[in-house]
Parts: sequence; C-alpha cells; structure tokens
Amino acid sequence: TLKAEELSAHPRAIVFNAVQGHSLSETRSIFIFTALGTTINWSQSKDVSWLTTNLINGVTEGILEVGVNTTGLQPGIYYGNITIVSPQSSAGPIIVKVTLVINPDVPVNITTWKDGHAGAMSVSVDDGQPSGFDELQSNGFSGTYVYIGTIPPSFYTDYYNAGMELGSHTVNHNCADVSDDALRSQELEPNILGICTNTPEPCTDVITFAWPCGYTNYHEQAVATEYFLSARGYNINQLEDATPVNFMNLKSYNSHEHTPYPPSDLKTVVDAAVNQQKWFNLVLHTMNNDDGAISYAHSKDIWVTSIGTVIKYILQRDRFILTNYNVSTDRITYNVSRLQISSSVYRSFENAFGPNDQITMQIDVDDSKTVENVFIDGVSNPYQIKDLNGNKVLLTNLSLASSLTKTVEVKYHVTTVGLTITGVT
Repeated sequence: TLKAEELSAHPRAIVFNAVQGHSLSETRSIFIFTALGTTINWSQSKDVSWLTTNLINGVTEGILEVGVNTTGLQPGIYYGNITIVSPQSSAGPIIVKVTLVINPDVPVNITTWKDGHAGAMSVSVDDGQPSGFDELQSNGFSGTYVYIGTIPPSFYTDYYNAGMELGSHTVNHNCADVSDDALRSQELEPNILGICTNTPEPCTDVITFAWPCGYTNYHEQAVATEYFLSARGYNINQLEDATPVNFMNLKSYNSHEHTPYPPSDLKTVVDAAVNQQKWFNLVLHTMNNDDGAISYAHSKDIWVTSIGTVIKYILQRDRFILTNYNVSTDRITYNVSRLQISSSVYRSFENAFGPNDQITMQIDVDDSKTVENVFIDGVSNPYQIKDLNGNKVLLTNLSLASSLTKTVEVKYHVTTVGLTITGVT
C-alpha cells in the first residue's frame, strides 16, 4: 500500500513507433503523483541520448512529457529508461521503461484506423442500461456496456452473444476519491468477477472500465492500469487522439441530459472525427439520445466498434515491427511482428488478444502493377485496392501475436496496355 510520502507514477512503460529518417512529433505522458496528494519535489534522468523530456524536475502532481529524437537511428528496437526520484519519498526510484521501434522507410504502414477508415467511433452505455442496442445491432456495430454492482443485468448475456463488449463501472458508483485498497478489493475485483461469473464473457476479456461520474485522479488511474487496458472518462466533450494521451481517462462526449452538455447535434461530432482522423466516444445512459449519430455513422468513413476493440487496435498499431523488406519484378516480401503488451501484477493482457483482433496494413503498390494475390505465411489473404487521391494502395488485415513473426508476400505483374491498329494486315 502506498503511503502519502511515496512517489508514484503511471504508466510504467511507454512505446514509440517511428520510421527511419523521419522525425516523430508525438509525445507520451507520465503522470507523477503521491498517494494522498502530498506535494513533494521530484527529478528525472534518462539513460539514452535519443530520449527527450520537457522537464528535468517538478512537483507533484505533475505531467512529464516524453519524446524521441530519431536522427541517425537505424531500423531496429531501442530500449531506454527514465528514472524519477524524490528525496522526500520513502519509496525507491521509479523506473519507466521506454521502447522505440524504428521501422524501415518502405511503402508499408499500419493504417490509423482499421480498414483505412478516416476516423473511429465507440458507443458506451453506463450503469447497466440497455440503451442504443437496436441502433448498434441494426447497423452491424458493436458497443460497450458497463454496469454497477456485482450481478450484471440478465440481458447482458444476449448483448454479449450479439457482439457487444461488457465492461466494468465499479460496485458502488462512487463519484469521489476511493483508496487504492478499496478500489481494488471492493470496487473493481467484485465487479469484474460478476461479469465473468454471470455472462459468457471471460475474465480475460474484461479490459474496459468507465469512471463513475467521470471522477478520477492519478492514483486511481494507476490502480486501473492493473486491471484494464483503458478507462473511459466523462464530462470532457472532446475527441480522443489516435493514440490517447491518457489511456486511463479517455476523452468522451456526454449524453444530452448531463452538464457540460455536448453539441446539440451529435452527428456533427461524427463528421469532426472523420475530418480530424480522431476517435469519437459517445456515452449513453437511460435513453438513446444520440441525435441519430449511430445510424449516420453507417454512411460515413468511420470505424464503429467497442472501446476494447479500438484500444487493442491502437496498442498493436503502435507496436508494429517490419523487417526484411524486398522487392522484385513480380512480388514484395517482408516480415511483420509486434511487441508484447505489458502485463500487470494481476493481468496478462496478451490473453485478451485473439485472431479477430486484426490490424490493417496499407501497401503502396506501383500503379503500373496489377496485384494477383496476397499471402500471409503462404496462405491467401483477403485484400482490397483503394484509391487515395489518385494513388493506388492495397489494404489487407492480419492478426499478430506477441513474439510471432509472419511473412507477407504481395504478388503482382506489370499491367500491359493492348493496342489495336486498324487498316494494318
């Protein structure tokens, strides 16, 4: 159990993914705090030259922004550590592990969102309510349903069997600070157990949480990292970035009955997510007051699925590794893999990933070539050809497991143009 004078931080591991010869402007945030909110000083140091930070020292609570300088780095995987200490803390140094993937500069990448969609959208329904199910199901979408207590609603089994994700929302719906031990033993663990005891969803797949009333703080978020891949916030009314700044307080839009009120027409937020290539998290409660946004999304270039599915896509996309790229007259070949998802003291999160958790590779094919087939480990794999502003690209989906390398092969031939000349014998 943390004491007030003990320094802590989350997350304890961060990942960057870059391309050789290209700078990376993205940063990752480390949230630094003490368990009971005591203000203490801290300082940090780095053990590799390619790591950058916005601060050398600070006070709690604080946010340390971390970046990378990719200049001169060859393709490969790089490891570093950030060590955070405080002379006022009785705890030992905090070590945040940093992994940097540098992929070769080749015409292959993982699309920001699955199937090359411009944006993403998730609908989550709080407090064990049934709202939005008909709209989601009729449009072929999956949503996320979170409940209060230890026994989920009986309809959750049917919802899960229909493709919905079931998630956690605590036992008592406390809209105030809860101690770390109480959060673990009284709020989260019984709530999670209720799902996998009373519905078909296994405990390994309970990876999504929503903060009651949107109330949260850094020490509660650190506890949430032990049980979930993400935690959705509330009272924010903002789009989430392609890689969230804080996976434990995802940005969302309120339902209309709660202040601060969201935009009067939530269909405009669908359009904003598409235009900005971001993620729209829509929250519902006792009614489906979505202004038709769910059905509207069906006709837009946006990927609509559960929070957990989007998070698993992001985590795999940001851990993608490409090696051994080769081009010949009739094919492209290369190997793909990904980094492991970090475990917690309670969870091996790799167990939540299955063959349906696929990512989308985009391959820029020479427009003079006609694609014949795509193979993953020698097996034909479905693909589509998409026109991006006059540029022909190939999209194909695959699943990746930790420490397992797959071979991709794209076979093609040169497109020939036949000429017919009249009057010549």
